[in-house]
Amino acid sequence: MEEEEIMSLRDQQTAYEELRFREKSRLKRLEQREQDVQKERVAIIKQSMINVREEKDVEQRVCVSTYSSSLLGNLLGATLTILKEDGFIRDEFKLEMENVFLPWLNEAVDANVSNCFCSRMILDGKVEGN
Repeated sequence: MEEEEIMSLRDQQTAYEELRFREKSRLKRLEQREQDVQKERVAIIKQSMINVREEKDVEQRVCVSTYSSSLLGNLLGATLTILKEDGFIRDEFKLEMENVFLPWLNEAVDANVSNCFCSRMILDGKVEGN
């Protein structure tokens, strides 16, 4: 009988140890799952903080850009007008007219006047010679 009791106790102890091992394994899985969830939660919070910081940075840049554009737009227009009036900035068309067309026109007129002068001299010579 003692052997049967010892065998029964061993069987109960083995069943208890198996149950305890399963419970420990289950508890470790649950703890690991909780750690994974916590890590994911922390990562999501960090990412959302980064997103909020980036949104604030973009919003600030847009505000600065808008402000500087309006400020510089008025300033730039007035500055360009003054520089054009003072002759520091020249119109491309006007510059081409002064550097290309007008010299060509002067040469053409000079050649035409010279031609007319020569023709008049010849005519005068013929009229006097007759």
